[in-house]
Amino acid sequence: MIVLRTLGSIDISAPGYPRAAEVLAQPKRFTLLAYIALTEPKGFLRRDSLLPLFWPEADQSRGRQVLRQTVYLLRQQLGSEAVQSRGGEELGVDPGALRCDAALFEAALAEGRTADALELYRGDFLAGLHVPDASPDLEEWISGQRRRLRNLAMRGAWALSTREEREGHVPAATFWAQRAVALDPTDEAGARDLMRLLARLGDRGGALRAYGEFARRLQEELGVQPGSEIRQVADELRRSTPGVASAPPAPPIPVPLSPVGNPARPARRVGSWRVAAVAVTLLLLAGGAAIAAWGRRTGVPLLAVGPITTLTVGDSSRLSTVTSDLLSTSVARLSSMRVIPVTRLYELQGHLRAAGDSGASMVAAAQQAGADQLLQGTVHRDEHGSLVLDVQIVELKNGSVVHAYRASGADLFAIVDDATTLVARGYGVPSPRERIAEVTTQSLVAYRLYVEGLQAYRGEDRPVAYRLFLAALNEDSTFAMAAYYAGIASPNDSLRSVWELKAAALANRATDRERLWILEQAANLTYSPAGNAVAETLAVRYPEDLESRLALGDIALQHGAFAAAVRNYQQVIHLDSLSLVATARRGSPEPARCLACQAYEYVFLSELSGDSLAQAERDMRAWMSVQPDRRSIWGRLGEVLARENRYAESRQAFGRSDDAHDPAFLEFEDAQLDLRAGDYPSADRRLTRLMSSASASLAGEGSWFLAISLRNQGRWREALALSRSHGPSLQEGIALLEMGRPRDAARFFRRWDAGIRAQPGLPGVYAKQHGWMLTHVATALAAAGDTAELGALADSIQAIGAQSSFGRDPLLHHYVRGLLWRARGDLPKAIDEFRASIWSWTIGYTRANYELARALVDAGRPAEAVYPLESALRGDLQSSNLWVTRTALHRELARAFAGAGRADSAAAHWRAVAGAWREGDPIVHEGWVEAEAKMRNAEVGGRK
Repeated sequence: MIVLRTLGSIDISAPGYPRAAEVLAQPKRFTLLAYIALTEPKGFLRRDSLLPLFWPEADQSRGRQVLRQTVYLLRQQLGSEAVQSRGGEELGVDPGALRCDAALFEAALAEGRTADALELYRGDFLAGLHVPDASPDLEEWISGQRRRLRNLAMRGAWALSTREEREGHVPAATFWAQRAVALDPTDEAGARDLMRLLARLGDRGGALRAYGEFARRLQEELGVQPGSEIRQVADELRRSTPGVASAPPAPPIPVPLSPVGNPARPARRVGSWRVAAVAVTLLLLAGGAAIAAWGRRTGVPLLAVGPITTLTVGDSSRLSTVTSDLLSTSVARLSSMRVIPVTRLYELQGHLRAAGDSGASMVAAAQQAGADQLLQGTVHRDEHGSLVLDVQIVELKNGSVVHAYRASGADLFAIVDDATTLVARGYGVPSPRERIAEVTTQSLVAYRLYVEGLQAYRGEDRPVAYRLFLAALNEDSTFAMAAYYAGIASPNDSLRSVWELKAAALANRATDRERLWILEQAANLTYSPAGNAVAETLAVRYPEDLESRLALGDIALQHGAFAAAVRNYQQVIHLDSLSLVATARRGSPEPARCLACQAYEYVFLSELSGDSLAQAERDMRAWMSVQPDRRSIWGRLGEVLARENRYAESRQAFGRSDDAHDPAFLEFEDAQLDLRAGDYPSADRRLTRLMSSASASLAGEGSWFLAISLRNQGRWREALALSRSHGPSLQEGIALLEMGRPRDAARFFRRWDAGIRAQPGLPGVYAKQHGWMLTHVATALAAAGDTAELGALADSIQAIGAQSSFGRDPLLHHYVRGLLWRARGDLPKAIDEFRASIWSWTIGYTRANYELARALVDAGRPAEAVYPLESALRGDLQSSNLWVTRTALHRELARAFAGAGRADSAAAHWRAVAGAWREGDPIVHEGWVEAEAKMRNAEVGGRK
């Protein structure tokens, strides 16, 4: 399908026709195509009617000849079906092969799909287009179409605003009113209605700014003053708005996901993506406004680097895409400039199209990104064969050209360097010190392969993308960004690590922006604390990048500031929200790039880490409302519900997840739910069945979790034997500790630690593993009453933990110091140290929760012990919670509730202990008898 874009900017989308861009270089040819597609009544036009419009100076014979040549060239560039003939005298277009956005706009209005129509209307018809040697009648036709279409868009926007206000959706009504006023900024009634809506939202400062803009436009365009009625409204707003003269710009108005479009259309149903696309587009527009507002506050325009059209013959599509990407990379190096790269525009354009706007242009993408200006241009060869790059920078709000440059050079790298210098000079900023080849690659072949890899990656063909990035590296082994994307597109985690570390080693051969991207990703991979400084630098220098906001979220997550992490990730969701709808419409389970999806995953992790389960559930359901077919969300929801002890609902959620087709997966999830519920016989049966699975990984999971179940039941001899049956396992050391053999456990953990080897370039990984094992050595020694080494171990763990960025590791030394103070009988100091060791109450090191609670109970502060223990029970069943059994947590909770005078709660936890240890080893028999007795006593006490 060929799509002709005429609203806001001229563009053409013609998949499969590499010469389509040549049509854009010929305004008369492009306009002829638009005229045939749009002239009423629809159908075929006589050739004779076209001649006086497009070739008024030519006689009949010459005019017909030129028209034949034009039609021939259009068919060569767009295919034979683009322009059809009927007989020898009539021409038309096949609506099944070619569509024009202006025609689609009118059709949507006629069908009552007003919001869909306004998504297509991105600006004036054929804005800025001049057709040389055309008839005044053609110019009048263009002007008339422009006025008519703008008027239709304005009326549609007001209709939507009125309907949304009537239905109580004032933010959405305000959005459409702003859209309508932008289309006719001198309409006093419209400006007054917008002011009224803004005031209803409480944004009186925004209402006064709307009045000021209206008054300025009225004076500039018509030379008159505003009427008395609107002046009176403004005066009333001033009186009710203290300090309005110095009021800051109003924040963007969040627009709810409410249905917009035909008033008769029912509320949004699952799968109604076009409505969702419009709603999420409103959110993205608000996010784009936030970025643009940042640019306005700093006085620096936010510049989007768009496409470069190639006017040369031959391999034009390759040259065009390579030039666009290379120039985008180069301009992004300019200091004090804020730049949205072309790769981001292509993403947004793809999201818009996937969400239903098949004619979305790069201008629309730039507007969605919140850009103030768009850089675009053409590249061609002069009469001497040298490359020439003509660059224009356009003000997006009105389409005016604010800068124009011509760069030339012997090759592509040279003209990009020249163009970058010219752009820098125009904005009064320093030019880059290095040539672009010095921070990308000296090989044009390598860069072409790299750009083709990016296109494949954006098209969600990762295997092809990976091969292309490797081919680029084969041409130039020092090409940092090719190595970086090879890691992202790699088929497994091992290869990803290899290529990301390779990219980090080459990072000094990348631009500053890309160097920071590479180093931040490598730091996350290797748990390097240097990643925090890199992420902060990235966020300060390039705040408009969504990656920067993700990086800020990562820093907060690592530092245990979980609420702050969520806020940063939610900003990414807000700014990239259209990708959610686009991904859902594509139906791709693994989209090449959906940063909002990635941010939702980290929101989930942050809220679990912060023990905010109710909020995690709400956010997963919000995500699901936009992407109801993304089955992996059900798995996340199932995990939240399991931690909230809502086991039946959790089972239902897992039954709708992306692995629900696999009975073994459901068996595994059911076994974990049984463990949480304390139904150990059922869990053991399920896990034993899984151990006989043909899948080695699944059999291993069955064995691992069965050992956890046996430990919870006090059946440590069986757990120890099972842990040893498949080779060394960490659960062997834990079982030794729990069954009363702490010195054997200490020796086990020392041997394990001795097997950890430092790897070149991975100090953070080694620190994470080494400090962790030494912590378990300290736990075992403390349990054995051997405190001689604890102080030295704490100092070592502190030094080692500082080399890891994993949030838990720098705090572990406090836990060991807590063990030492407890052994010395100083409970207040022990409590302070245990509390200081907590990174996350749910997924940190919950042995610290356990020791903190024991110290609090022993110190006569049992009520304070409840939360550390309950939050540990809401953690996972392995990893952080691997190191203390749920039964031990229940036992301490029973003590805590009993000490706090809450007999009923104590009874429930004694019951959990008694039920778990009923078939335990002899070593727990006394504890089982105690639990049974205290359960009965607590029940009696509770009844009294």
